[in-house]
Amino acid sequence: MRFFLLVFVVGGASAFLATPLNTSDPDIINILCPSQMVGETRDHEWLTREAVRRNIRRFFLANPPRPDFFVPSEATLTELYHAYYGSTSSPTRFIKAVNSIAASNVKADSSAQLRYDPAIQADGESLEELQAMLVARYPQILTSILHDESYSAARALLGTSYHSIQKFYSHSTWIEQGNVGILEGLGIPGSDLGHLAGESDNVCTSCASPQGECSANILLGSGLSTGYYEYEDEVGASFVIPKPPTGGKCSHGGALDLSAFQPAEGGINKDTTSPCFSPHFYLHEDAAELAVQATDHYLTVILEAVGAEKYRRLFDLYFGSALSICIDTTGSMEDDIQAVVDQVEQIVSHSTVELYILVPFNDPGIGPVVSTSDPQEFLDAVKALYAHGGGDGPEMFWGGLQMALKETPDYGNIFCFTDADGKDGDLMEGVISLAQQKHVKVTVILSDIFKKDTKLITSVEEYQRLADSTGGLLISTDKFDVSDIASIIGEGVETSTVTIESLAEITGYHAVSLPIDDSILDFEVRITGVISQALLKDITGTSYDLTDKGALEATPGVEVISHTGTFLAVRFLAPRYGLWKLSVDAAGAYALAVSATSSLDFLGDFALLDPSPPHPHYRKTEGRPLTNTIYYLEVTLVGHLESEVTNVNMVEFVDKSGSVLREIAYAGNVADQMYIRTDPLPDHPFYIKLSGHVSSGIRLRYTHMRTDQ
Repeated sequence: MRFFLLVFVVGGASAFLATPLNTSDPDIINILCPSQMVGETRDHEWLTREAVRRNIRRFFLANPPRPDFFVPSEATLTELYHAYYGSTSSPTRFIKAVNSIAASNVKADSSAQLRYDPAIQADGESLEELQAMLVARYPQILTSILHDESYSAARALLGTSYHSIQKFYSHSTWIEQGNVGILEGLGIPGSDLGHLAGESDNVCTSCASPQGECSANILLGSGLSTGYYEYEDEVGASFVIPKPPTGGKCSHGGALDLSAFQPAEGGINKDTTSPCFSPHFYLHEDAAELAVQATDHYLTVILEAVGAEKYRRLFDLYFGSALSICIDTTGSMEDDIQAVVDQVEQIVSHSTVELYILVPFNDPGIGPVVSTSDPQEFLDAVKALYAHGGGDGPEMFWGGLQMALKETPDYGNIFCFTDADGKDGDLMEGVISLAQQKHVKVTVILSDIFKKDTKLITSVEEYQRLADSTGGLLISTDKFDVSDIASIIGEGVETSTVTIESLAEITGYHAVSLPIDDSILDFEVRITGVISQALLKDITGTSYDLTDKGALEATPGVEVISHTGTFLAVRFLAPRYGLWKLSVDAAGAYALAVSATSSLDFLGDFALLDPSPPHPHYRKTEGRPLTNTIYYLEVTLVGHLESEVTNVNMVEFVDKSGSVLREIAYAGNVADQMYIRTDPLPDHPFYIKLSGHVSSGIRLRYTHMRTDQ
């Protein structure tokens, strides 16, 4: 089965490896010597995700959703989430929360303030300093969770502590001294590390060679120690601790460590399964397992300190999506407000929503924002809205959206209702950038727009750009149809929704293929604009005329969500699996999007390879990636085991009309996370398509991000 994932794009190795480096890259081959690797190398991302997976499973079993709840010990993060919250619930925010902890862990190998510090990296016999830093950070983590409720800050702090905890096991002599369990007091206030080697104490003897495999080079009975690591780097020079000339101190070892040539020669690091990078490569598996156990233990200590509810918030563990509405309340919006009230009443009555967000905007006022988990409080706030003020047309659209974005969780949806231009256009660029960073889709429902021409006023063109840039829609309508269109705000509140196809600002006839694979429970077609034809055919050749509302409503398995002269949304329940075809024709511009409820999802980021010492790593880009630059595409496949993805073989960069700009072959293995080397990025906005196969033979195609280059 071939699958096809479409992503909208926004325009390292150490102890352990920070990330799973692409060993085919010429800059990596001489460092890791992949041909010498014996077994699988575990990186910081894997260690973190595995530790969290074990911890979450125990948490779910201790707090079951039903008496007979059980999940097998090997269940993945996605499988755990689906078992607990249901197969149609979206694990994306949960996976993103876990990944953000892992990313903060990895960032300790790329940040100039952390990557060189021996007390962070467990180098240069700085164990007392490492423990002091961990102990000092522990109350900061608790304060972020218990007092500030700043869970993103807590994840960042937690990831940094995980980094040092994991480094301890691959950089110290703990395992070589015969320990088979973890050091439970590591990083915990009131605990110490036991007997540490003194300044004059010998710990190591020389290996047969300064490079390559080394064994039996730890003196029995010596105190706990870590290796010295010397390298040439102008920025890191002030952090390097020179190896003492006693002849009995250990080195980190490996191809990048200059101290490995000083007595005692060789090294002790267990970062990888490659002898040219890790002299104690044969202990890597032991170090990885203890690192996972220690990370798991530390998280359990945090759980006991903060309680179950705060723990859920730390990992974004809740069912359902946030319902986020941003609405113009000026004098001409009475019909729109009533339509939203009607829809919110239905959602509150029939859906499970974890977080409700409401931001009214007027002129000149914005807010107050309502952010609550109480459905009645939200409903009361919506019912309290009334149309008033305004009169000059343009309103504070961008300020209202900015406020809504700050409250909306990552990977959420915001629905904006207005009938006017935005007069605060100076905020537009920052608002679009924030939406892209948070992967929030913004849909604008625009009715009977009132226009006024000044340089800071934004209108239809800018609203279209907002929708295109975030993967949302611009729906232009008249007041008569607002109540019909408003029904879309309830769609996807409780489900794991992915996008199969997205085309914008197209004209004329277009035909697209829609691979409906067996992970899809239902899918929905949305078309904005005035169209003359919209015909959908399933794999049997059965045709559905999307312009014929009556026929659609009479067809079993078809649900008409909205159907007006400028917008239609039609859902197909329990569809036949295989390749469907959609053909659309229109005289003017239109956009189409096809989304589905699926167990498979896809996260994507760009990263640059930094092979320099002390810690080769992938450094994620912050902000928009640069044009004509070669990156690594970090791909996270959510639910790939459940969907039986067997390979990924192609990456394509395409523009919003679907034209292919770049085509990149990939022959690597499928994993939770993959790094795919790209061609130079195009110099204008593009999407990413990821193609491959799943076991049943049906293509897949999903969408996520976009770039504004």
